[in-house]
Parts: sequence; structure tokens; C-alpha cells
Amino acid sequence: MTNINYVDIMIILCCISIFVLAIVKTIKISKTDKPDTVGLFSIWLFGLFAFLLGLIEQTLNMISVFDAVAASGDINPSIIAEGASDSTKGAVTGIWILIVSLILWGTVKGLKNWKIRKSKSAH
Repeated sequence: MTNINYVDIMIILCCISIFVLAIVKTIKISKTDKPDTVGLFSIWLFGLFAFLLGLIEQTLNMISVFDAVAASGDINPSIIAEGASDSTKGAVTGIWILIVSLILWGTVKGLKNWKIRKSKSAH
């Protein structure tokens, strides 16, 4: 089991923020007469932020793997492979969160566009 660090916590907060923003934006769109004023930029922005945090975490973990190899003076391929495998978990998590954020952004944007078309056709 790996330790949860600050980057992991920030990635989790980004994920929670994406879902909260999607819900809030959906409610705003459904309650407003002018849905074109509801901005959706923040939904995918948090997804992108989570992805970049995942890359940062991967880089920091790889640096620790190479520092451990340098400190031991022995190159053991299994230790390097295990460290490299563990280091990719943050990046993969960030990619999944980015994908989810883009799906939610597209869904909420579709709802927004539908409501805009509906309001224009009613006039």
C-alpha cells in the first residue's frame, strides 16, 4: 500500500470538484432563462489540472526511484521496474479523471445547447 501524499489529495479534490461543478452547472442551466451565460470552462479545467498533477506525481516518484538506486549503488532491475510501475499510477489516475471531466463537460454542454435551441425556438 502506498502512502497518500499532497499530490494525491489534490487529485482527489479535483475529482470531487469536477462532479460538484457539473451538478451546480446543470442546476444553473435548468433554472435560468439564459443558459448561454453559464460558463462550463471550469469542468474540464479541473480535469486537466488533475492530469497535470498526475504527471507531476509520476515525475517525483521516478526521481525518488533513481535517488534510491543511486544511494544503494546497486542496479536491481526488479526494484526499478516496481518503482516505475508505482510511479505511473498518478498519471493514469489523472488521465481517467480528465476523461471523466470531458465526458461530464460534453454532457452538460449538450444540455446547455439543447436548452438554448429550445428557448430560441419558443420565441
